[in-house]
Amino acid sequence: MGFYGTLKLIFYKTTTPTTFGDLRLANGHSAQRRRVTSGPPPSGLQDWLHTFQAWSGPERLLALDELIDGCESHQVKHVMQVIEPQFQRDFISLLPKEV
Repeated sequence: MGFYGTLKLIFYKTTTPTTFGDLRLANGHSAQRRRVTSGPPPSGLQDWLHTFQAWSGPERLLALDELIDGCESHQVKHVMQVIEPQFQRDFISLLPKEV
């Protein structure tokens, strides 16, 4: 599953996650994944996430581009560390059992 599939899992769940940990668990990730340690989520985050959820695919991409452009290098590095595992696949497990 790619990055956009991951976003769909997060944003189209029937129950609304309320914390960053809930977002990760709703996406099928273990709670052991690296957590942001800056404290509780900022006020208004849930409202922004609901707004983001209502946008079309191209609108979401534009928002993501703007967010990344507004980030400092250490924040972009964090995003990369979160996203890169989504693209790592165990190709051996995808081979037929006969091989």
